Amino acid sequence: NVALIILNYCSFNDCVTCVDQLLLFESGSHIIIVDNQSPDGSYERLKEKYNAASVDVLQTTENRGYSAGNNFGIQFAVEKYHVDTVGVLNPDVFIPDADLIPELLTKLYSDDSYAIIGACVINASGVYDPNASAWNIPSRRELWRGHCLVKRKKVSPKWSIVAPKLAQVECVAGCFFLAKVAHLSKIGYLDENTFLYNEENILGIKCKQEGFKEVLALDQFYYHNHRKKKELKVSFRKKVQATKNSYLSRRYMCKTYYQSRGLFKLWLAERINRIYLAGAYFKNKLFH
Repeated sequence: NVALIILNYCSFNDCVTCVDQLLLFESGSHIIIVDNQSPDGSYERLKEKYNAASVDVLQTTENRGYSAGNNFGIQFAVEKYHVDTVGVLNPDVFIPDADLIPELLTKLYSDDSYAIIGACVINASGVYDPNASAWNIPSRRELWRGHCLVKRKKVSPKWSIVAPKLAQVECVAGCFFLAKVAHLSKIGYLDENTFLYNEENILGIKCKQEGFKEVLALDQFYYHNHRKKKELKVSFRKKVQATKNSYLSRRYMCKTYYQSRGLFKLWLAERINRIYLAGAYFKNKLFH
């Protein structure tokens, strides 16, 4: 008994593409769209489009971010449909194969300790990037170094093969995963104290604390389409807001899950980010 949660924010076209593909599979999964207070009329358009379909279209009372929005949909699914498994999908995720979700479910329920399963991500250019599919829980050092835009280093994910074509990882990508409701309930679902960024890291930490495991299906693939976002010219203000949101999430994570160790270095990394972005902005203005 599965519910698939698609959290929408101003992504009407992507959301329709995602949902229409899922409906073609006729899998019997409950599809739940949660609009996170989109100001562009997405909720009304989605409600009208799927009025006669087997899709629930909900809207949050306020936009409190990724975790709160998905929890809203998960709790609705549990209360209305009594599901034992939920899937979380971004609107720009495209599931190419009707067998993908059943295959993931088989692997997820092959071991009681498995709480969450993800699949391999193919980007909009058709490239498979292992680092976009799963990664490590940040160490205290990586907590601040991973936030700094200057000389950022990628850390190869720790994968441990636990079964044929199945690897245990520390964090799977939050754009698409399946999770057992009983395990999510035990860890308190997604932590709603972050608005955006680091949700997967916190989920990985909470699973690890309870002795649960996250796994990655190495033979299952889906598309995560970032092409449109990359083609948009991002303003200086939005770049600053993005690093601010990331900083606030990491600061909360540091205080809550790292006993505040590394807070000063994290604050310093954010100051460096501001200087770096300002320098890049004025350089662009001078030479273009």
